[in-house]
Amino acid sequence: MNDKTISFILKENLLNLELKDEASKTDLQSIICDVLNVDRAYLYLYGDKVLIDIQVEEIEKKIFRYTQGEPLAYILGYKHFWKQKIFVNQHTLIPRADTETLIEAVLNDYPNKNEALDILDLGTGSGAIAIALAAEYPNSNVIAVDFSKEALKQSEINANQNNVDNIKFIESDWYENLAKYKFDIIVSNPPYIDIEDSEINDEVKKYEPHSALFANDGGLADIELIISKAQNFLKNSNGKLYIEHGYTQSEVIYKLFANAGFLDIRVIKDLNGRDRVSIARK
Repeated sequence: MNDKTISFILKENLLNLELKDEASKTDLQSIICDVLNVDRAYLYLYGDKVLIDIQVEEIEKKIFRYTQGEPLAYILGYKHFWKQKIFVNQHTLIPRADTETLIEAVLNDYPNKNEALDILDLGTGSGAIAIALAAEYPNSNVIAVDFSKEALKQSEINANQNNVDNIKFIESDWYENLAKYKFDIIVSNPPYIDIEDSEINDEVKKYEPHSALFANDGGLADIELIISKAQNFLKNSNGKLYIEHGYTQSEVIYKLFANAGFLDIRVIKDLNGRDRVSIARK
């Protein structure tokens, strides 16, 4: 029988593991909340509550994984994105807050949420982008594609868990199996990291799916393919392509759009004021 309280476990791990910054404290609180199925306020109100052995063991197992560098989202099994709870596993990229920039850009361009749009999400992964847009535009038809069967399974689970039913999931290597479709909007968060990029966190390289992160040609291979073929899948002169990319890539992506005959090319900055999403019109 142990006598460990919530406060003791939190303080012990912050001190012993030298996790003293605010972000680490928040992450450890998230782990404890997840195991106990409580909110953060509970930790402050009942910090002196003694936990049972099985709770302590589960918390300590997850904290150990955290200290080994495993992303918190994989430890918890989910990440909140936009207005949804997105479940993730080793087959899916963890949704980032910066990707919400893409959702906001679409909403700014199409403020009428009752509009019936045909939307394509290329490389859907966990389904985060497709689900967010499908929820915002309930009268629209969204198609989400990925070449990974496992990622598609997870994205379908996420759509069901978030009660979103206006998405069709298709296994496809980019546009490969979409010959019969045309869209008002194409969105994508493709792999855009250069394989040789030395700034990428080792934990990201170790745990997240490489196929969803890294691309050849300085991280531009998939983006170039998406842009070069997009005109064939956009409906008319108002059709738009939205691409998330690295903050140093906007100039070359502008040229790719221009070379492919796109108009009204513009860049949207993310939460940190960095170039993050490029948009262009057919």
